[in-house]
Amino acid sequence: MLQEQYLAEFYEQRLQEMDSYTKKVNYLKREFDDDLVRRLHQTVSVISESKVEIQFQSGIVIRQDVLCAD
Repeated sequence: MLQEQYLAEFYEQRLQEMDSYTKKVNYLKREFDDDLVRRLHQTVSVISESKVEIQFQSGIVIRQDVLCAD
């Protein structure tokens, strides 16, 4: 139960940090934002030559096909 409470508090703190950060950043910004990416993602794994897996801090996992132009 203590671990669940700690995780809930940690999650709430992360949400507050992200909310604060996104209020400072222009959401229409089309340039790569290294700081934002580092805050959002946890890991990026290469699954195969044409597929990557991105895990976000929130626990969401996305598998994405990567197309290579020759």
